[in-house]
Amino acid sequence: MNKIIINLISFALFDCGDEITQDIDWAELYSFSKKQQISVLIYFGLLNSKIFVPQKILDKFQNDAFISIATSCNQIFEAERISAAFEKNHIDHMLLKGTLLKEIYPKPEMRQMGDVDILIRTKQTETITQVMDKLGFVYKYDSNHEIVWSKSDTLSIELHKMLIPSYNKDFYAYYGDGWNHAKKISGKAHGYQLSAEDNYIFIFTHFAKHYRDAGVGLKHIIDLYLLKKYIGNIEYVENELKKLQLFDFHRNVQNTLQVWFEKKEADKITDTITNRIFAGGAYGTSEARVLSSALKNTKTTGSVKNAILKKIIIMLFPSSSVMKKKYPILNNLPFLLPFLWIWRWGTALFLRQENVKIQATVAKTLNKQKIDMYHSELNLVGLDFNFKE
Repeated sequence: MNKIIINLISFALFDCGDEITQDIDWAELYSFSKKQQISVLIYFGLLNSKIFVPQKILDKFQNDAFISIATSCNQIFEAERISAAFEKNHIDHMLLKGTLLKEIYPKPEMRQMGDVDILIRTKQTETITQVMDKLGFVYKYDSNHEIVWSKSDTLSIELHKMLIPSYNKDFYAYYGDGWNHAKKISGKAHGYQLSAEDNYIFIFTHFAKHYRDAGVGLKHIIDLYLLKKYIGNIEYVENELKKLQLFDFHRNVQNTLQVWFEKKEADKITDTITNRIFAGGAYGTSEARVLSSALKNTKTTGSVKNAILKKIIIMLFPSSSVMKKKYPILNNLPFLLPFLWIWRWGTALFLRQENVKIQATVAKTLNKQKIDMYHSELNLVGLDFNFKE
């Protein structure tokens, strides 16, 4: 199935690919495409490849495409509306990730995204809150690195306090809040952007963050393949990736993309990256997330045993930022946190026993052998958690 999907992506992006002669499990193809958030990309690949597709399946893909077109137009419209309002109210801001990445695809709806991402300055939060209220957005929650607003169930705005969460200590040490990399957009007093090179480095760092944290989906690696042609100064990019300790991983990812789209011979490393990307959804797997978290804790505590204990404690007592997402009342009444922990345990035991089983499975995942294997796989492709407390 992997080769068929890569071939269909090639047809979608470049209107060319190998003739598809294999039998296709259409239900599996659609399910995988949805999970990876690439169903619209696959839809255009199916159209361009001109292979026969059962009408029921084609209708499903087509429906996703129509929804994506409407969603994409709304996201771009609201991003521009927010940017104009921020400019008018003297709020510094920089659009990030998906909104800009849509522009490098043959059709913007091919690049599906869940949120509109905008970098802000935290010192301007009070003014930003007033503007977002006036624009009709509803405040949802505040986390380590972002303030989330929404409008209806289909539009989420993530206002980033920093480019990379501070708990990713090695990458955060390079970026800080990110504003030192920002450049004014010509003709704007408060609109900023990254250079083509810095944008590529940021997108790759974001990709690496997700890859080592839990895994990452197909759309994110495809972004890198399309973005690379916009780089003018490759030497600068490579030097900065060395500072981030991402140079080797970048080389291996580029080799993987060449295997996919340029018929380069595969090897153990490219196969490992391919399998990891195909293994889960758009943001990896829950098992990888657990192992990654335990590995990070091992790096900071210096002990696998302490890391496992810390992870179990976090599972039982989630942080206030995590709890605020589930219980927004904590935004106004933070002292309720201990009571809501107890409430959470009770509802899980009596109403969500399936979740208890999942957590029990997660706990079984936490053992030294599996953590060491996850660490070895990261090292193989050129990644590690390069930080300590």
